[in-house]
Amino acid sequence: MTMLPLAHLSLFCLLLHVAAVDDGDDFANDLFTDLSPLLALFGERVTTQFMSQSIGLADCIILAMAPLGIVTIIISAIRVGGPALMKAIIGRAIENLSAAEIEIMSSTSKEVCELWNGKTIEVNGRAPIHLAVMAKQQGVLDLLARDVDARDSREQTPLHLTIGQDSTILTELLLRLGASVDAKDWINQTPLHLATTRGLNDAVKLLIQAKADVNAEDTERQKPLHNAVKWGDEGTVRLLIDAGAEVDVKGQFDQTPLHLAAERGYSDVVRLLIDEKVDVNARDWGEMVELLVNVGVDVNAVCEEHGHTAMHHVAKKGMADVASVMLAKDRKSLKIKDKSGNLPVHYLDSPASEVMFSMFVAAGGDKDATDSCGRTLIHRISRGGGSNATEFDMFLVRQGVRVDLRDKEGHTAEDYARRLPELKDLADCLREAMERNRDEQTRHEQGEGEESGHEQR
Repeated sequence: MTMLPLAHLSLFCLLLHVAAVDDGDDFANDLFTDLSPLLALFGERVTTQFMSQSIGLADCIILAMAPLGIVTIIISAIRVGGPALMKAIIGRAIENLSAAEIEIMSSTSKEVCELWNGKTIEVNGRAPIHLAVMAKQQGVLDLLARDVDARDSREQTPLHLTIGQDSTILTELLLRLGASVDAKDWINQTPLHLATTRGLNDAVKLLIQAKADVNAEDTERQKPLHNAVKWGDEGTVRLLIDAGAEVDVKGQFDQTPLHLAAERGYSDVVRLLIDEKVDVNARDWGEMVELLVNVGVDVNAVCEEHGHTAMHHVAKKGMADVASVMLAKDRKSLKIKDKSGNLPVHYLDSPASEVMFSMFVAAGGDKDATDSCGRTLIHRISRGGGSNATEFDMFLVRQGVRVDLRDKEGHTAEDYARRLPELKDLADCLREAMERNRDEQTRHEQGEGEESGHEQR
């Protein structure tokens, strides 16, 4: 008996136990461990020879479990095991990045690539060309060109994935192979959307050169320029504008690129957009209006969604420096109510807002102004509670706000404070303040009465 048939028989016997417990569904599970006794007995040379001559049932069992990290062996195994084996090998390579299986991912062998192309193998919803992009294998891509616009489970093409990989070389190659530059994924985002979201200017340039639609819209009405402005990269914004992007286009919540730039405080982008003659009076919730006041923005513009002016937002954020700039230009915003019936002063809610409260009052604001429920600021703070309520309410008392006013439900600020155990001290202070005010009012009325009596005499 020759050595090779004996090797066949021995290998088959040693694998009977493995074959009995393995249903074949996961060919790539712990392969190296399963084959270690065979390698120890016969070595790689005998195993390689055996694989190169594989034609029988025993051979299929062995080859279904035998990617040993040698490209020639993998090719032989795939020819016998078919698409299921290749899928298992690639799946394990992606999941574990093990040395043996990763060779199938990184191989530029023409035979391997042709097998991929011919079997339409998918792993985790991705075709071979997607896997090649993820492994950044330029040579493999050349051989997989016919699948250049293949879709994965998220409707993304290889061109979408190259943006995610930040690979300019692969992006350029896919475009040269004829990839659709405006392909849309499951949320209608094109590769240009993805590139502008991350400020990948080299990719943006390549896509624009390939005639990408710079005004493509995704499911949330966002266009590449919106994404670029959110990222804050002036270079990306300039590339899109030069390519014909619409600068006044409205996206989600009717926000324009200028709104987004002002909201995030990107002064360079704001100036760039203004230079492009954008509509600086487009309505929205710009928190960073300080950047726009000096170029003639309407600081009293009202947001259509909630009826907020910029001053409402500035009050919410406690941005005293911005409020100062706005009030120096126009004080009308202090008297504009939003759709909930609230003035800017009603959004002051912490000790950090003390400066802004004083600023509002000095600019002509009513310190006892009521909202749609008849509540003043001190009502709102007492009703809301919180760790800062006592400190801020006592500040308001020192500023002379009225603590005796009742809202439309007939409650005073003290009534609301009494409901919260943690505000007991505040409630007591408000009670004392009410009594002092009542005494002062009584003395004032008595004084007026005495003065009137003297006049009558």
